Amino acid sequence: MDKNTGKSKQPSGSKEQSGSKSEAQGSNTVVQSSRASSPKIDATVAIAAKATSRTPQQPLKNTSQPQPASQNTRIKTPVSLSAKGPEKTPNKTAGKAPDKTIAQPRLTIPVSAPENHPEVQVALTRIQQSMQKQDNSAGFMKAKQAANTALAEDKIILNKRFVLEETLGAGGMGTVYRAKDLRKVEANDLQPDVAVKVLNDDFKNHPDAFVTLQREASRSHTLSHPNIVTVHDFDRDGDVIYMTMEMLVGKGLDIVLRENQGHTLPTNEALDIIRGYCKGLQYAHLKDIIHSDLKPGNIFVTDNGAKVLDFGIARVANASASEDYDAGDLGALTPAYASLEMIQCESPDARDDVYAAALIAYELLAGNHPYDRLSADEVLEKGIEPKRIPGLKPRQWKALVNALKVHRKDRTASIEEFLSELTEKKKFPIFKILSAALVIALCGVGYKLIFDSRELTEVIHHTYEKALNCFQSEKYSCAVQSSKSVLEMAPEHTDAQALFVDANRALLVQNISVLVTNVNNCLSKKKDTICAKSQLLKLVELSPNANEIVEIENSIEQFEIREKVTQHLKVIEGCLSAEEYTCVIQSTDKVLRLQPDNILAQTAKQQALTRQQENKDNETKRNRQFSSAYKKSERCFNQSDFQCSIRYAKKALKIKPIDSNANGLYQRALFSQQRIEENQSKADKLVAKANKCFGKKNYTCAIANAESALEFVPDYAVATKLRAEAKAEITRLKKSFDIQ
Repeated sequence: MDKNTGKSKQPSGSKEQSGSKSEAQGSNTVVQSSRASSPKIDATVAIAAKATSRTPQQPLKNTSQPQPASQNTRIKTPVSLSAKGPEKTPNKTAGKAPDKTIAQPRLTIPVSAPENHPEVQVALTRIQQSMQKQDNSAGFMKAKQAANTALAEDKIILNKRFVLEETLGAGGMGTVYRAKDLRKVEANDLQPDVAVKVLNDDFKNHPDAFVTLQREASRSHTLSHPNIVTVHDFDRDGDVIYMTMEMLVGKGLDIVLRENQGHTLPTNEALDIIRGYCKGLQYAHLKDIIHSDLKPGNIFVTDNGAKVLDFGIARVANASASEDYDAGDLGALTPAYASLEMIQCESPDARDDVYAAALIAYELLAGNHPYDRLSADEVLEKGIEPKRIPGLKPRQWKALVNALKVHRKDRTASIEEFLSELTEKKKFPIFKILSAALVIALCGVGYKLIFDSRELTEVIHHTYEKALNCFQSEKYSCAVQSSKSVLEMAPEHTDAQALFVDANRALLVQNISVLVTNVNNCLSKKKDTICAKSQLLKLVELSPNANEIVEIENSIEQFEIREKVTQHLKVIEGCLSAEEYTCVIQSTDKVLRLQPDNILAQTAKQQALTRQQENKDNETKRNRQFSSAYKKSERCFNQSDFQCSIRYAKKALKIKPIDSNANGLYQRALFSQQRIEENQSKADKLVAKANKCFGKKNYTCAIANAESALEFVPDYAVATKLRAEAKAEITRLKKSFDIQ
C-alpha cells in the first residue's frame, strides 16, 4: 500500500538478466498487463523491460541546468495547419487478463527537492496556476484534481498534460513511462493512461535524436494496422523529447519464449503468433518501410493477436541519397536477429525482416534459436545449418530453411511468400474435377441423346428467354452463361450469338464499374492505397486496355501525394511549435516538390526563413555584446582591477551562460579579488597589533607588525606611516640616551 495515497502500488517491469545486451537495447514500447488475484502478484508488467545484462535505464529526472531559450520563446503568429493528427482510440484490450502475470518491482520517478532545483517548483507552480484559472466543468475539475495531486507528489508533468506515473521500462532510445493524460481525465475517459517514451540523455544528445523520434511517430502514423502498435503523437517540452503510444495488455514475446524455454508452444498457437507479426511486417513493407530491428522484444502478444513494436530505427526501402537521413546509421541493431547484409551495412531490404521473422518462427516452433544466438557472419563463418524441427511438414520446413538463408540472394523474397509457404494449406481443386467431369459427360452423351427434336427446341427457346431476361435485368453473368448454353445446343442460333457478345461486353463494363467504385471506396472511405492497388490489379487482369486504368493510377498517385503532404504538414506544425526552423524548411521543400502551389507550405517556409534570419541577427548581436563585455573583463583583469573584471564577466555570462572562457575569467577574477580582500583583512589585524605596540612604546613590535602587514598589502599607507613613526621614535630615544 502507498503510505501517501492509500492505494496499492503497481510494480512495473524490471530488467531481467540475459546474455544478450544488444537485444535489450531495442525495446522502447510499453505494455501493461492486467492484475492477478494474488496480493503478491498485483503487478503492472512492463513488457518493454527486456532481458538484459545492463542496469536499468535511469528514469527521467529534473535537473538544475538552465532550459534552452526555445522553451520560453514561441512564434507569435504561427501558421495554422489543417492537417489533423491521428485519432486517439481507447485501448480495447484493457481489462482482459493474460495467461500469466509477472510481479516486478515498482520503479519510481525521483524528483529532486524544490529547494535544490527551484526551477522545478516554479514549473510545477506555473502548471498548477494554469489549471486553476480555467474551466470549472466536472471533467475539468477532475483533471485539475489529478494535476494538483501530481504537483503535491512532485511528479513530472509534460506540456501541462501528461503526468508521469511510473517507469515501465527502458530500451536503446529511451525510457518509457505510464502517464495519465489530463485531457482524457477531463473528458471522463475510462482509460486515461498512455505510454510516454522519453529519449534518454545519451540518445537525446545525438544530433538526429529529435528527427529520429519524429520519424518513428510519422512512420507509425502511416502504419495503421491491427498488428502494429498505435503511436498517438510526438512532442517536446523544453529539452525533453517524447512520444505517446497506446497501452497494451498481454506479454512480450521474449517473456513468452523465456517462460517456455526448452519447450515448444502448441503449433497452432505458435502459427497464430507468426501469422500476426508477419502480417504487420507485410503491411509495413507495402509502405516501403523495413523494420530493421525485429526480435522477440519488439513483438507483443495480446488476446487479439501479436503486434509489432518499435519502429525507432525503421528504414525506408529504395530511398535516394536526397531522402531523409537513415536512422539505421545510429547503429542500433541486434546481432542475434540481424541479417548478414545489415551487419555489413548494406542498403535495407525486405529480406532483412524475412530473416529475423524466420529466426523467431523457428524459436516458437522449436523452443530455441536455430543458430544458438550467433550473428549471421559467425553462422556463415562456421557453416552452421538449422536442425530439422520434428513434426513440421516438408513444405513448412522448406519454407523455414529458405527464409533462414544467410545470403540475401538465396533467401525467400518476401514476408508474404514466407507466411504463405509456412501457414497456408494447399486446397484440393475438387471443383475443377467436378466441372471437367460434367463437361465430359455432356459432351459424351450429347443433347440429342437426352432430348428429342421437339423437346430440344423448347429447351433452347426457354434458355434463350432466360438469357434475354437476365440481360434486361442487368444480370449479365447469367445472360452470358445462358446464351452460351443455347450456343452449345444450337451453334447457329444468331440471336444467341449476338446476345452472348452483348452480354460479355456489358459484363465487362459492369465489372469495370464495380472495380472503379471499389477503388473510390478504398481511397475516400478507407484511406487505403493497398486496397485501391489491389482493385486496380484486378482491373488490369480483367481488361488490360481499359481507359479507366490510367485514371485510377492517377487517382492513386494523387491520393498518395495528398497523404504524404498531410504527413509533412504535421511535421511542419510540430517543428514550428518547437521552433526547429531547419526542420520546417526541409519539410516544406518536400511538400512543395509534391505540390508547388501549396499555400500552407509556402507560408510556413517564408515564416521559418524570416524567423531563422531573425535568430541569426539576434545571435550576431549577442555575440557582439558578449565579445565586448569579455574583452573589458579581460582588460580589467590584466590591470588587476578585479572588481571591474568580475562586473564585465557577469555581463558576458548573462549573454552566454555556459561559455567556458567567460566562466573561467570570472572564476579567476573572483579568486583574485577574494585573495586581495583576505590579505587586506590580515593586514588590518597586523596594523591593529602594531598600534597597540606603539601605544605601549614597544616600537620594535610596532615595526615588526607593520612590516608584516606590508607583506600582505605592499602599498598599505597606514602600515607604512606607522612603521615610519615607530622608527622615528626609536631614533629619538637613542639620541636622548646619547645626550644623557
